[in-house]
Amino acid sequence: MPTKPVSPRYYPALSELITVDDLPDFLQFAETGLETLLSRIHYKNFQFSKSVRGDSAFYSLEVVTTRNEHSTYLEIC
Repeated sequence: MPTKPVSPRYYPALSELITVDDLPDFLQFAETGLETLLSRIHYKNFQFSKSVRGDSAFYSLEVVTTRNEHSTYLEIC
């Protein structure tokens, strides 16, 4: 029976969520490096919620690495 090749999974880059323009001005000196870094880090399972008043929010995602298919869980409150 022929086997069907497995398609590689697509995980979006952090640069699709966070742009260099979103970062504080004091990080502007490292703009090029941060832009490259954000484009090379990928994530999955992104979740967010905001309060009704908009004064607080919760963000959660898993950082995906290409080595050994492990992921790291990251929460930002």
